[in-house]
Amino acid sequence: MGNFGLLLIGAAALAAPPISARGAQPATTGPLVLQGKCTSANKSEACTSCAVTLAQDFKQPAGDRVLTGLCPRMAAGRYRLNIAVPVELVPAQPALKIFAQLQESFGATARDPSGRADGALAETPPVTWSWWGPSGFVIDQTMPVTIDRDGGIDITFKLRNLRYFIPHRTQGPAHHDGELIVRKAELISLERLSVPGSAASRAADLGAPREFSAKILAEVVPGRTTKKQVKALLGEPWRTDAGDEDEAVPESWDYRGKGANGTYLIHIEFDDRGTTSLIVKIPDKTHTAQPRVAKTPAGPTKP
Repeated sequence: MGNFGLLLIGAAALAAPPISARGAQPATTGPLVLQGKCTSANKSEACTSCAVTLAQDFKQPAGDRVLTGLCPRMAAGRYRLNIAVPVELVPAQPALKIFAQLQESFGATARDPSGRADGALAETPPVTWSWWGPSGFVIDQTMPVTIDRDGGIDITFKLRNLRYFIPHRTQGPAHHDGELIVRKAELISLERLSVPGSAASRAADLGAPREFSAKILAEVVPGRTTKKQVKALLGEPWRTDAGDEDEAVPESWDYRGKGANGTYLIHIEFDDRGTTSLIVKIPDKTHTAQPRVAKTPAGPTKP
């Protein structure tokens, strides 16, 4: 069924106080909390951009990790949120070649001047990232975010199920030891989209929940409906994942929807022929749903 999540994990409680990005130190326990630097056209006004930078490498024993960037005094509006986290998984015992994997997800919570919290971006379904060797990989995703009122915003990034295989992914058990390193870099950026009708503004609109009727969704039939037909029925997807053929992770598209019962996520997966293999509508309130899948899995198209 791919790598989509029928259960989204809520934001973890922050067990460490915020620290300056310039003063970040290697740590052994707890989450990493960084204070972002925001800018505005006028110092008396709320910020329209924010950058969260890690000034030096952050090292911890391999395991589930939480990283949070704090952006204060953000102006209301539509933003482009970019996550770019360079990671490295170093095995406990030196190895010439490893195949490393982890899952990541992120979300954002807005805070008004009174301190009241409001969801700005529900936590995304976990996505699996893979790479060869200890040289690492950059986890890079971009997503639209809407801030309804002036105030701060906390962006939480989660790394889960870190593991590696020796000598490669098809042999031997998974290892969960070693050291996780987050390399120094600008990890999070938040830029307001202020020009209506621009390409960036149109991209952000894809993240705004749209109404999809039950009749339209019923026309997406696993085992029959192609990607071209899905796009004709539902429009451009909000988010796409190219998948991983070697790891049997399918290509997927996500849409944000809304209806009388609230907002929801539409997750669609495709087989290697570009035909829908699964569709599921996941309400934000419950984070669970029963998917519709192809009755007969498509056979391989390669010899």
